[in-house]
Amino acid sequence: MLPVLPQDMISFLEAPVPFVVGVQHKTSEVRRCTKDLSRVNAYKDTVKLRGHTPALPRLKELTAVLRPLHYAVQVAMRGSRQHPIAEPSGEARIAARAFLSAWREYLAAVVANLRAYAITEVNADEERVSILLKDSFVDSFSRTDRAFMRAFCETQMFDVFADEALKS
Repeated sequence: MLPVLPQDMISFLEAPVPFVVGVQHKTSEVRRCTKDLSRVNAYKDTVKLRGHTPALPRLKELTAVLRPLHYAVQVAMRGSRQHPIAEPSGEARIAARAFLSAWREYLAAVVANLRAYAITEVNADEERVSILLKDSFVDSFSRTDRAFMRAFCETQMFDVFADEALKS
């Protein structure tokens, strides 16, 4: 994640990796580099999805939880001073923390049963090594959720998370 991408690094937007990047100005070069990317406009409160993006698991449930929290953030931000993003009010910070907490709980619930789809072996050095059976893990989700989970399980972020989760 890069909060604000320097203008001389705009070509980074064409990198074939998942990222979250903030840009200060939507120049013609930024538009060109982001035409095939999903974009969130924090000032206009809009999301533009590009390409085929599989739906998140239990999306309706997630939306039901996040919608009122998002509304609370919006209401709190209305009372902020001239620069609401840079200097959010105390109320806006509390609302944003509640939103992020709900989002983290959702993500934790999606991968909560990870250990049930792992096998543990003891190697020659008497160390325990756990291996995730990704296909079985993905198959544990409903048919509608599998496309997202299959793509998610192929990310480096998921591999690092799974390795850490299975170590403990």
